[in-house]
Amino acid sequence: MHTKFTKLFAVIVTTVMLIVNICFNYQDSIRQWTASAATAILGDINGDGRINAKDMTLYKRALLNNTELSLDVADLNADGVADIKDVYELQDYLLCKQDLFTSDQTQTLAGILDSVNELNYSIVTQNEPTETSLTAEIAKEVDNATSPVAVYELLYNNVDTEFYFGSRKGAIGTYDQHGGNDIDQASLLIASLHHLGYDADYISGLVRLTPEQAMQITGTNDIDVALNIFKAQAPSDIKKTEATYNSQNQITSITVEHTWVKASIPSKYVKSNGTDELIEVQMDSSFKEKQRMSITKGLDNIIGTENKKAIVESMSSGYYESLNDIINDITDNNSSKTLDDMLPDREYKAFNLLPSFDYEIVSNTVDGEEYLSGRRDQIQIAIDGGNAVVLNAVDVYGKRLVVEYDFDGDYEIYKELLLSVPQSIFDIKQSDTKAGIRVQPYIKLDGTIIGTGGSVEIGTEQKMTITVYTCGSVQELKPTNMLSGSMYAINIDSQNIASSDLLSSIQSMSQELGTLTFRESYKDSVLGRYLSSIGRIYMSESDLTKAMYAEQYEIHAERYLSVCVTAFNLEIVPNIVGQLEVQESGTIGLDVKSDSFSAVSLKSNQDDISKFYLNVGIKGSYLEGEVLETVTGIECVSTMKVLDAARAQKIDIITISKSDSNYKSLLSTLESNNIPAYALEEITEKVEAGCKVITPIKNVRINSWNGIGYIINNANEYSFMLSNGTNGGETTEPVRDLNALWTTIVFWAFVIALIFCIVSFCSAAWVFVPILAGDEALTFGAIASVTWSAYAVSSAADGLGDVIEGTATTGTAARVTVTTFGKSLWKFAWKLIHW
Repeated sequence: MHTKFTKLFAVIVTTVMLIVNICFNYQDSIRQWTASAATAILGDINGDGRINAKDMTLYKRALLNNTELSLDVADLNADGVADIKDVYELQDYLLCKQDLFTSDQTQTLAGILDSVNELNYSIVTQNEPTETSLTAEIAKEVDNATSPVAVYELLYNNVDTEFYFGSRKGAIGTYDQHGGNDIDQASLLIASLHHLGYDADYISGLVRLTPEQAMQITGTNDIDVALNIFKAQAPSDIKKTEATYNSQNQITSITVEHTWVKASIPSKYVKSNGTDELIEVQMDSSFKEKQRMSITKGLDNIIGTENKKAIVESMSSGYYESLNDIINDITDNNSSKTLDDMLPDREYKAFNLLPSFDYEIVSNTVDGEEYLSGRRDQIQIAIDGGNAVVLNAVDVYGKRLVVEYDFDGDYEIYKELLLSVPQSIFDIKQSDTKAGIRVQPYIKLDGTIIGTGGSVEIGTEQKMTITVYTCGSVQELKPTNMLSGSMYAINIDSQNIASSDLLSSIQSMSQELGTLTFRESYKDSVLGRYLSSIGRIYMSESDLTKAMYAEQYEIHAERYLSVCVTAFNLEIVPNIVGQLEVQESGTIGLDVKSDSFSAVSLKSNQDDISKFYLNVGIKGSYLEGEVLETVTGIECVSTMKVLDAARAQKIDIITISKSDSNYKSLLSTLESNNIPAYALEEITEKVEAGCKVITPIKNVRINSWNGIGYIINNANEYSFMLSNGTNGGETTEPVRDLNALWTTIVFWAFVIALIFCIVSFCSAAWVFVPILAGDEALTFGAIASVTWSAYAVSSAADGLGDVIEGTATTGTAARVTVTTFGKSLWKFAWKLIHW
C-alpha cells in the first residue's frame, strides 16, 4: 500500500509539474491568459493575441518606414522608446534566450515591492517583553477580533500545536508560523489579551491527560505514539513527561508539564448570564484537537478526479501534447474558487463563551518569569579575540543577524597621525597593515552592534563558534572559518520560515539599489540583507522538504533550533609584486551548521524514520546548491551536485568503512590523489571513529572550483560536506555585480512566501489579503505554487542505496528528480501580479 501511495503521489506531482513548466514555456500563452487584465500585450505588435515571427517582421518594417508604434506593446526594454534595441530583445525572446522582456521584469518587481512594502512588521506594543510583543500586522487581526472570546477562537483555529520544548518563537513567531508549543501559544494569547487591555500571565504545572485526550491533542490513534510525541523534545531531567500503566501494561494516563494562561476577564465572556465584572479564568489554546492536513488532498482538490486520470493516461501514452489542454481545464475548473476552496478542509470551531480548562491539574503551579527563565532557546556567538554574545531565540526572530568587518577602534587615531589612510577596506594596502591599520568583526542585530571579535590584519582567518541551546540541550556547532573583510549572515530556523519572515527580509529593497556601486552595496544594510534573505530562502525550502517527506513516510517531525550561515567570501589575493589586495568580488556560500529534527513514526516504523532523515538530507544537499544558483545565476556546488559531477566525469565514488579490510588503502589513495587536506583529515577521523564515508576517489573540477563533496554516515545521521569544511554550497565563480542579485532575491523570496501561504494548514486569508490586495482566487498561480512545493516526495534514497549501504565500492549518486522554475519564475510572478 505504501509503495502504491508513493508511486501515485510521485506520478501526480511530477506530471503536474511538467504541466506547469510546459505552460510556462509557451511564452505567449501566459499573455493570452492575462489578456483580460491588460488592454495591450507587450510584444504583440500586430494585436492578434500572440507573440511570434509576424510581430518581429512588423516591428522591423515599422522602424524602416518610421512608423510610430505604441509603447504599450513596443517598449520591451523599458527605456521609453521603441527602437532597434527592442527588436533585439524580441528576437532573443523568440529564440528563448530570455524568458521575459525587461519591461515585464520591471513591472513585476515594482508590483511585488509595492505590495510587500505596504506590510507593517514593526513592533507596536509598548513596555512588553519580546515574548509578548506584537507587530502592527498581528495587532490589526487582534483589533478585528475585538473580544477575548474572538481572540481565543482565532488562535484556537489558526495556530497548530507543536511539541518542541521551551520558549522559542514568542507571540510574533507563533502567529507568523501558525504554530507553536504550549509556552509560545500562551505568549501569543497573553500578548493579544494585553493588547485588548486585559491582565494575563503564564501559569505552569503538571497536567494529567486521559489516553483519549492525549491522542486527540497529538492527532494520533495510538497512545504509545502520542506518548513518544510528547517526550520527543522533552528532556527528562528538565521537563516531566511520564505515563501511568495498568496491570496489563496499558497506558491509563499521561502526565505532562504544561503552560497555559490565567487572565482577568469580564464574566460575560465566561458565563451566559455574566456581567462586566472581572473574574480570573484559566485559558489554553494549545491543548485541542489536532487536525493533520494533507498536501495530497490539497492536490486532489485542485486537480480533480477526471484530470488525474487524464494525466496518468497522457504520461502512460507519451502523448504530452494533451497536457496543455489538461492544465487549461484545471484552470477553468478553479477560476471561480477562493484559495480556501482549493485547500484541504479544516473544521473551524466557533465559541460563544470561553471554554473551561478541563484537564486535571496535579501539581502546584509556577507563574510567569520564574518558569520561563531556564526554558528559553538561545544562541551564543563568539569570534576569536572577542567576548561571547548570548541571544534568546525569540529576540533574534525576524531580525537580521550579520557579522560585518570594518576598521577597528584605533582607526580614528591613525587618521590623525598619518597623512593618508584607506577610506574603506577595499583601499587597504600592505603598507597600511604595516602601519598598524586593522579591521575588526562587528556582530550586528538589525544594524545595531551587539558584539565584536578581535582586531586583525585584512585577509586574516578568524574562527566564529556558534553554540545553540535548544530543548534543554547544548549543541556545539562546527566553527566557521572567516576571512577578515568578508561578510556573514547568521540565520535561525525556529520551526518553519514564515511568509512574513521572508517578506520582511526584502522590504526596503528599492529600485535605488540598482544604481549602487559594489562598494556602496558592500554593507550590512544592503549585502547583509541579501545574505539574510538567501539564508531564509534556503531554510524555507528545507522546511517544505521536511513537510513533504514527513507526509510521505507518516512522520511527526519537530525541528530543534537550527542555524545556517550565508557568506560573501571576499577575494583577497596577491598582486604582481606579492602584496595582498582586496578585490571587488567574492564567492557566495551557504553553510548549514545545524538542521536537526526529532522524528516519531505515526506507524511506529523505525525504518520510515531512517528513510525520512536520509531523504531530507539528500534533498537538502541539492537545495544548498540550487538556491544559490537561483539567486546568483552562477553554477554552484554542493555535496550531491559534486557527486553528480563526479559520475559525469567518470570518477569513481567509493564507500570507506573501518569494517572493510582495505580501508587504509582507500584513505592512502585519497591522499595520493591530493584531495584537500581538511577533507582528508576529517574523512580519516570519521572512518576511524566507525562512520561510513561516501566520496569521489579524486578531486572534481567545476568551473574554477576544485575539490570533493562527501557524505558522512553515522547510524541514521548524515552530514553532507564540501572539502573546505562547510556543510552547504558555494558559487563556482566569483560574484562581481551585487546589483544583479537583488532583483532575483526579491522575486524568489516573494514566490516562496506565496507557496507557504498556499500549503499552510490554516486560512490563507491571514497573509494573502494584505499581499495581493484582494481575496480572489489566483487559480493558475495557486495551482503552480501547490504543485511546485510538492516536488520533494520523489524517493531520493533509492539512487544512493547501493553506495550508502556499502554494497559497492563504486556507485552513482542519483539526483532527486526535481523540477524548479529557474528563470521561468519571472513569468510566474508576472502572472500573479497581473491576474
